[in-house]
Amino acid sequence: MFKRLIKNRRLCNLLLLLTSVVLTVGVCEVVLRWLDLPKLPNQPIVENKSGDKFLLFGELKFSSGDILYILKYNPSKRFKIVYSDNPRGYFNPDNSIEYFIDADGYRYDGSADYSSYKDKVKLAFLGDSFTFGQGVRYEDTYPMIICKSLNQKLKEKIGKTFECRNFGVGGANIFLEKTSFILDVTGYNPHILILAITLNDVEPVFFSPIDYGDIKFGDRVYRHYEADVFEGANSEDVYKSIRKGKSRILSLIKKIYFRNKLTKATISYYKSLYTPSNSWLQENLNAIIDISQKCRELKIDFIVAIVPMMIGLEAEYPFEKEHAFLRTFLLKNGITFIDLLPAFKGKNSEELRVHETDAHPNEIAHRIIGETLSKELEKMLVSSN
Repeated sequence: MFKRLIKNRRLCNLLLLLTSVVLTVGVCEVVLRWLDLPKLPNQPIVENKSGDKFLLFGELKFSSGDILYILKYNPSKRFKIVYSDNPRGYFNPDNSIEYFIDADGYRYDGSADYSSYKDKVKLAFLGDSFTFGQGVRYEDTYPMIICKSLNQKLKEKIGKTFECRNFGVGGANIFLEKTSFILDVTGYNPHILILAITLNDVEPVFFSPIDYGDIKFGDRVYRHYEADVFEGANSEDVYKSIRKGKSRILSLIKKIYFRNKLTKATISYYKSLYTPSNSWLQENLNAIIDISQKCRELKIDFIVAIVPMMIGLEAEYPFEKEHAFLRTFLLKNGITFIDLLPAFKGKNSEELRVHETDAHPNEIAHRIIGETLSKELEKMLVSSN
């Protein structure tokens, strides 16, 4: 009798537990549906106002006996990237950011006339999509923040005005950035060159003339903008997989799983770029040395800015060793540099990204970069004046 009571009590407890679990799951399902969670945004859409299929192109050039390969945007074009939603209220009403490309194939505000830049201190900014400012309005990109700050703080102090030009190109590694420097930046005759390096800038060239067969000098090799642009973002196939099924709880679990999987894969990839498996590592490092030497010849002040990835900034940043590697290399070669990692440590990584589907630094991150570099440039300019 006593044993039967214990058995029945255990059965009742088990039934109560199962009932509680079912009710909890049901309530969670209802709440998630009411809040329309989890959010599963679509990939950003590129809308080309110029009607062209391609926004980036590669081109072979011949300069001073060398064969050069340059990557840039289709000149004199206008396009925008449209996101699925506007979580910070920063994008345009249609959830977009618009971009204007000048006659040389670089981003500008749609009205700048660089030929009129005389008797001014000129700063050139070289880099990839971080410098270009994907997902950020032109005036909020760190080169423009620096320019505004220098004019506000130093115009009266040293009696000079400042002009800036953004030579950032999405998808470019340092090897390609060197070509932009040789062919375009030097023609701008800057007094100061800032090369912003992100960790993936030592990766191989993502496409080259060799991939497209026999092309001649001056021929352009065009590239679909959508290919490999949205770094650190889940692919559309992943989101389609998450959307399958009717359970919001299951979708949430899938989303968390894929996000963690993506983060680990992204970290692993960036770390692999600084191992012997990356045959392009030394090629890109040599490009930094080449740029530095050319700057000395032309009497251009050269500064390298090491920009951290917007991953794991909250606690143990996963790329400490890679930053240390770059710092050691730059010190060894006598190249002035600023590592921006200390300015970002302890920040919330997700709050510094353009969008859930676009891991580029947003306007908040650009402001941190701009303000940090501005302070260092102010010291340099005041002491050299």
